[in-house]
Formats: sequence, structure tokens, C-alpha cells
Amino acid sequence: EHAVDPDLVRVEALDRALHLSAADREREIGLRLVSLLRATGRYDEALSVLARPALADDRVELAETLRMRGDPDAALAALGASGALGSEQAATPRGRALRARIELDRGEPRRAIEIAGAIEREIDAPVLVEVVGLAHLRLGETARAEACFDRAARGATDDREAARALCLLGSARHHRGESAAAAECYRQACERARHDPHGRAVYAANLAAALTDAGDYEGALFAYRESLAGLFRVGRAAEGAGVFFNYANLLLRLGDLAGARRAVERAAASGVGPELRGFCDLLQAD
Repeated sequence: EHAVDPDLVRVEALDRALHLSAADREREIGLRLVSLLRATGRYDEALSVLARPALADDRVELAETLRMRGDPDAALAALGASGALGSEQAATPRGRALRARIELDRGEPRRAIEIAGAIEREIDAPVLVEVVGLAHLRLGETARAEACFDRAARGATDDREAARALCLLGSARHHRGESAAAAECYRQACERARHDPHGRAVYAANLAAALTDAGDYEGALFAYRESLAGLFRVGRAAEGAGVFFNYANLLLRLGDLAGARRAVERAAASGVGPELRGFCDLLQAD
């Protein structure tokens, strides 16, 4: 049975609602639609929505969409457009974080930190703290990155923001070899992502990896299965190639060759990437 992606269902519903809503609702619904379109990789459609009159003055959303589409120069140009309006939006915490993230994407972590902290010495907005943490992580300054992600998680204003920061905190701790502490962060991220099935599936895969390193193999197997089930549930099984690989490797470590074979067979049926094809062929051989 073909899995239905609830994100796509919501995109279609919001698109219909956008045309039927009153003027004072158009912006709110439009922004939700843009967020869902970006989450499903439909950047050109998101740009079309942002061109509608109710959203045409939102330079930050336009710039973020262009950045995610892989066009950092156009993203920066969008932030600087519209004269004072563009400059005002670029100076907001989200605008500054976006400018910093673009520099990070370009391989300039120190420039990213400079932009994020250029206006005020003490950075409080979680979105800014998070991008500074990413820059420190890129520089190999794991302890400083961890402190930033911890602040971002504690200062988050919604569950999605908190879950993302907790996942980053877990990654920093995992990088430092603190597998048990990392697993706890990933577990909390899963809990905060209870209304975000795709995010929860991603965080569960990270949890499984940390639990594997911590020696909790039963917990890791459960988390891998939860992650894979979540990806299938939202119609994104093709994203699970790496999860299948790690799951099968753990099964092999535990001596379950038959289980590992079943895992890679399902991976192959789900459109596993070419980088895992040799592994699949090896386990499927007689």
C-alpha cells in the first residue's frame, strides 16, 4: 500500500484555504503553506506563494526559501531589497540568523559568528544562539557549541524549535563521546516533536545511533524501528537509506543475519541509494 505523506495533504488543504480565506487570514495561512512546501522540497512552489500580495513584503521568508533552494546570493539580495524595509527585516534576530547561516553554508563560520553577534554583545534569541553553536561546531569548538545549543533549547518558544535545538545538543555531546547524554537529548527531542512525525523519525534515528554507542542494543533496535516506521508513515522511505544501513549493521553485530537481510531487502524496495547497493547485494547473496 502506498504511504500518504500528511505534509502533502496539508499543503493541498492550505493551498485551497489560501484562496478562500479573508484578507486578514491570508498571510498566516500563506506562511504555513510556505513552511510545508519547503519541508517537502517544493521550493519553486513556495516562491510562487511568497509572490502573492499578502506575502510579497516578507523578505526573510523569501531569503530563507532561496537559501534552502541553494541560491545564497539571491537570498542575500532578497534581504537587502526594498530599501529600509529589507534592512529592517535583515536586522531582526531571524534576519541576522539567516545572514549568518548563509555565511556558514559558504564555509565562513567566523564570519557567521560576527554577523550573529554584531548588534548586541549578549545574544538571547534562540535562533541566533543556534546558528552561533553551528559555527562553533564547524570550527571544532564542541564545548562552546554545546553551551549554545543548551541555551537555545532552554530558550525555545515552541516544540519544533526546542526539538531542533535538543537534537543539535545531542549531536555535540555525541561528538564528545558522551553517548548516554546524547541519547537523553535525542529522546527529549523525540518527545518535543510529537506533532512533527518527520522530525521525530529523524531524531529517533539519532537516538538509535547514540544508544548503540552506549551499549543499549535493545533500545537502539526499538529506536531504529520507530524511525523507519515514521519515515514510511509520512511517505519518505527513500530518506531512510542510512537508517537501514545502521539498523542492519546492528543486527549483524547481534548475530541476526536473517534480520539484517530482511532490513536490506526492504531498503532495496524503498529505493536505497547507490552507496548502499553493494552492501545490500552482499547480504542478499546466498
